[in-house]
Amino acid sequence: MKKIYLIIFSIALLSCKSKKAVIIPENINSKYNQEYINSNASIFGKLTTDNYSELVSKIENSLNIKIDKSRKIYLNFQQKGKNCIRAGQNSSKIDFSKTLEISKRITSKYNTQRILSYHKNSFFYNQLSSKKIWILDSKDFLNNTVFDLKENCEAFLIIKPNGEFYKFYGEDHFSIVENLLKNENWDFLKNK
Repeated sequence: MKKIYLIIFSIALLSCKSKKAVIIPENINSKYNQEYINSNASIFGKLTTDNYSELVSKIENSLNIKIDKSRKIYLNFQQKGKNCIRAGQNSSKIDFSKTLEISKRITSKYNTQRILSYHKNSFFYNQLSSKKIWILDSKDFLNNTVFDLKENCEAFLIIKPNGEFYKFYGEDHFSIVENLLKNENWDFLKNK
């Protein structure tokens, strides 16, 4: 009888998934406040044909993926940053399902290739590494070259086939993403 209880107990222990706690340093701003708002940044520009091809090739190589150059690209990136609203959540409730759901809906609607990536120093490494859809920036290309500002723990990049791009550092960004993807003409960004 003791053996049966021991076997059941062992199976129960092995089948339980242990969620590793997210440990956030005390100096991280996890509130939506003026400091967080001031930390958001955006960059708009246009790459030459050669620079566009080189960037896409380096992203493909770094993430070991294939990019469709005939479509817009939406690249969401999770990194370590000084401002991180998600870090203020209870570690057992940190969930990326909303990010997945909204990004999938928007990118599908506007025929955009969605790429979700993270760096090994992200506060949420354990949550992201357990999901196949999230791709580790194992060669540090995105972390060191594309997303070089470290004020926020989340950023995105949209690149159009003509080389126009928009990069944003900040977590609350899906209304910006949808506005960019639905508009072919980004002249409205030139006045910002």
